[in-house]
Amino acid sequence: MRRLNVTILFLLLLTISSFPADVRDEIPPVAIRHFMNGLMAEYEGDLDRALSSYLITLNFIPENPELHRSIGDIYMRANRPENALEAYLNLVKIEPKNEYYRRYTAEAAFASRNYNEAEKQMRWVIEKGNPGYGDWMQLVLINLSMGNSKSALKNIQKTAELYPNEPGVHGLWGNIHLDRKDYSKAIDAFNKALEIDPTYSRAYMGLSAAYEMLDMTDSLIAVQEKYISLNPDNTQLRRQWLNLLIIQGKFDRALDEAEEYFDAVPTDWEMLRRLSFLAFYSDHYEKAVGYFQRLLEWDASDREARLFYARSLLALDLAEQAIEETEIALAHSRDPDGIITLALAYESANQVDEAIDVLRRGEAEFSDASSIAIYRGVIYGRAGRYSNAINSYGRALIIDPGNEDAIFGLADAYERSGRRGDAIELLRELWDDNREDPLVANYLGYLLVEENIELKFAGDLIELALEKDPENAAYIDSYGWYLYRMGDYEEALDYLLRADSLAQSPDPVILEHTGEVYEKLGKIELAVKYYNKALELDPDLEHSRERLLELE
Repeated sequence: MRRLNVTILFLLLLTISSFPADVRDEIPPVAIRHFMNGLMAEYEGDLDRALSSYLITLNFIPENPELHRSIGDIYMRANRPENALEAYLNLVKIEPKNEYYRRYTAEAAFASRNYNEAEKQMRWVIEKGNPGYGDWMQLVLINLSMGNSKSALKNIQKTAELYPNEPGVHGLWGNIHLDRKDYSKAIDAFNKALEIDPTYSRAYMGLSAAYEMLDMTDSLIAVQEKYISLNPDNTQLRRQWLNLLIIQGKFDRALDEAEEYFDAVPTDWEMLRRLSFLAFYSDHYEKAVGYFQRLLEWDASDREARLFYARSLLALDLAEQAIEETEIALAHSRDPDGIITLALAYESANQVDEAIDVLRRGEAEFSDASSIAIYRGVIYGRAGRYSNAINSYGRALIIDPGNEDAIFGLADAYERSGRRGDAIELLRELWDDNREDPLVANYLGYLLVEENIELKFAGDLIELALEKDPENAAYIDSYGWYLYRMGDYEEALDYLLRADSLAQSPDPVILEHTGEVYEKLGKIELAVKYYNKALELDPDLEHSRERLLELE
């Protein structure tokens, strides 16, 4: 038989002695034995045995409040709030003026979603007891759970008057305003909470939600940044911070912040993978290479990561490495994207014939993939083999007659092979099908300007392209050339000089256009200078050569 230690025995005797003398005298020994067994079981954590013992004891002393309280407490610990509520209601019947029993009952009622009973008990505490801060807050939560936001607002305001320096009051008040979609008032409440306690996390979360609903991106990011600064070692918060930056389109910032996060959590492969592709698609190829390398060290079988690793290398002009990585990816499994990547890598390595051969073999393998034929046209076009490019785009359109990339590529090949009329016709068809595409609008507008026809329509097209992308050097050049055709040489010069400054690298066409405008303005020295610069970049610009011969 297990022996009780002195402390436990003392507690048992003390508990029994709390019963009134007349009650103790009437309790039969068997009931005391069950009660002591219940106490011991509760001490040992055996809630089922404790509950069973107390319920047996209750048959002998049904009006004992402490016994009902013990039963209610065990039900709450066992996550059975409905049974606890029944026990606590018995308490209230026995001692209706005991505010602690009322609190127990309200808590059980709330947990069992009997909000009317919970409100009834808590109102008694508020109106007839000695309520504290927790009681007022509990009443507000009950109001909210009942869907009674009007009462919740009234009671939270009263709580704020009684406890103005409690941040939780203002935080909850802010949440009520959030639920009512009154975001400005929610922001005021959360800021008040932070004035009292600058580390109050719920206020930061509430502010973030309000700013997000109001599309106040900068404020949202500033709040999150402050919250992160208060919790620098919380890696979960840092992960959420990275996700926020990505969702809000702050890709550069996310990539900068990622370094510190990965120093702390180097094995978050899911986030590393996400940031790897983000770096690629936001043109941060050096970071993409580093991330993909780490990712492939962890999982060398990740074919998609390897393929984009190869594309990142290709973007950095590391063609030989790109070829090697793409061939590894294709050895794992073959698809049109991998074949196209390999061809582009060979092209970058100045092995155009090998690139074309890769695509030809790919077309035989994936005969229904128009993308392979399109890229064959792209590579032929960049090599100046326009008749081959035209045939390739034609092949793509046989496979997929409505493919806009193939139609646009074919129009470009027509233009570069001297078939401008055919190019304009195709671009008109594209424009009729999609009047929102700035690339089509600009190209069609530019060719019309080159032909010096339909100039108003051409100007409208180029203006539409500029509305979509006002910093695009090619579009700005087109508009400058349009103004030149319209005889507005001064404004044309402004546009062309701006196009030259925005171009990622010197563009011979922009330089030739600028030379022509300077010539029209009578600034011959500058005209000669720009014609020469254009010819240095592209010796095949016959118009610049002809103008130089005449001017010099």
